[in-house]
Amino acid sequence: MVNQQTSISIGDVNSNGGDISIGNQQYITNIFHSSEWKKMEDDKEKLEKNIQLFESLLLKEENRHDGLLIKGLSEAKNDLKNKLKEMEDFKHGILQLAETFSKIEIDSERLQEAYKLFLEGKYSEARTILMMEQALNEHNDLLEKRDKLSQDIAENERKLKQKAKESFLLANLQAVNYSIGSSRVDEASKYFQLAIREHKCSEYLISYAAFLRQNNRYRDAEKICQETISFIKENYKETDKEKQNLAEILTEYVHILIVFPDRISLAEETAREALAIYSSARVISLNSIFTFVKVLNELGNVLDESGKYQDAEKFYKKGIAIFEKYRPQNKEPLAKILHDYGILLSKDFSRFDEAKECLYKSLKIRENSVITDTNWEIKNISIANTLLSIGNLLSKQNNRYDKARDCYNKALIIINKIIQKGCCKYQREEAYILSNLAMCLNNMAETDVSIYPEAEEAYLLAIDKHKKLNEIEPGVYPHHLSRLLQNYGTLLMELEKDQEAEKKFYEAIKILESIEGKENFEVLDDIVLVKTNLAGLYEKYNKYDNLKEICNDILEKIMVLFANNPKLYEYKFKRIIDYINNFCQIHQIKSGKLFNMCINANNLLAKHRQK
Repeated sequence: MVNQQTSISIGDVNSNGGDISIGNQQYITNIFHSSEWKKMEDDKEKLEKNIQLFESLLLKEENRHDGLLIKGLSEAKNDLKNKLKEMEDFKHGILQLAETFSKIEIDSERLQEAYKLFLEGKYSEARTILMMEQALNEHNDLLEKRDKLSQDIAENERKLKQKAKESFLLANLQAVNYSIGSSRVDEASKYFQLAIREHKCSEYLISYAAFLRQNNRYRDAEKICQETISFIKENYKETDKEKQNLAEILTEYVHILIVFPDRISLAEETAREALAIYSSARVISLNSIFTFVKVLNELGNVLDESGKYQDAEKFYKKGIAIFEKYRPQNKEPLAKILHDYGILLSKDFSRFDEAKECLYKSLKIRENSVITDTNWEIKNISIANTLLSIGNLLSKQNNRYDKARDCYNKALIIINKIIQKGCCKYQREEAYILSNLAMCLNNMAETDVSIYPEAEEAYLLAIDKHKKLNEIEPGVYPHHLSRLLQNYGTLLMELEKDQEAEKKFYEAIKILESIEGKENFEVLDDIVLVKTNLAGLYEKYNKYDNLKEICNDILEKIMVLFANNPKLYEYKFKRIIDYINNFCQIHQIKSGKLFNMCINANNLLAKHRQK
């Protein structure tokens, strides 16, 4: 059910039981009195009645296996989930609209009429006012005048700015117009673009980029970020406000770049630029602390992805220190940076206790914030992600697999509750948790073979979800699917299903080698891992030529990883060298590429140990 008593805050706008207020004003409108909300309520009730009808029919003996009734019940439940999501997003969208109205000057008759209708809860009528043929014709006529006439430019620009406000508000109204289904994002985009054509400004561009990213239109968002950065730099003035705008869009751009493995180098460059701009501000206000910490956090994340762990740690620590110095009331940014710092620390097993402390601190902040913060969805997804990270940390210790499994299962329960409320955008998080749960179960099965079926089931479910997500947004986090395939391949090897395992390894390698960007050391590490497992299969079946070829590639890549981070890769490097040295001795390889590479690798390791 969508709770009509929930209190929500966005900026200066608050709601209490549906009553919306701005600052200390009394309520200006009530969401639940609007015709659109009532229509959603009616639709929800009809769907609930349909579900009850299907369930009652299926209780009858003669109907229990009726395919049409079962399908009808499933479709009705899915429709109800989607409807509940629409209702929840509708509430948040109307709050954002109220905040937008509070920020702009209502200086035209049409804006006044639209605002009046908004206060009355007549959101459809407000859309209609702004979408009237006459209004849209005015937009087009004024645009033509700007292109054709050189006179009266100032007056024309003033009117265009007014129309741009209408277009911008209409874009926000369309963003919550769930009655038009899948065309909602395209319709909202159309009016964002119109507003930008009429009056190109940082506010509209940044809002549009964020809207596209939030709706998983990453490639479109990337283009808008690039356009916005160019626009701001062309008109740049050394004011704190301009610096804030530029740092904000650069940080938004980093959010998008880090999604793509081949953009890591550019993400680091962009994050460093944002940090330099923000650090040059004369005064950092309390309101700006969040943005500054966010920039430091994102730079740390980019450096972590690039394998530059020492540099990443410096920025995480700096962000934590700044937050603790100013101690703002909202602690979520601190929870976020503690979480990400904990993930970095977990990569060094000697710092297990430090990682654990950071992650549990993050979890405590987020659990406490849920009690007071009404943004249930965001806070609970944060808790689920923290539980996932704690599970990943605990699963690195053999005697803590049970506790790790508990963390994964708790995270899955939270995610499923969120998805059941209609927030289907979190299916990617669900797939990640399933992936890690499967790997944990795989490890547990090594001492309890009865767990193998449960582990395989989790792998298959996670792979299916990852592949479906990859169809929706190709190229986004592809190495997550490759890791999943590699891990499933190891389970198949343990079950002596070697041919199936080989296919999964090849599938994983194909994905990894399609990722561009040689600076991505995490992807390089994944390739070494998959090919090492594949080498084990070649050795088992005496495929000498295949084994020799793959050993060349493994050694070449591990040397790159070791040169970048000797401390982290020394143990793995030594094991691979010993394995390949032994292979060369058995097969009497005394010349050629592999033999020469072995000599170079041994020399590289010896020089490191002499330091």
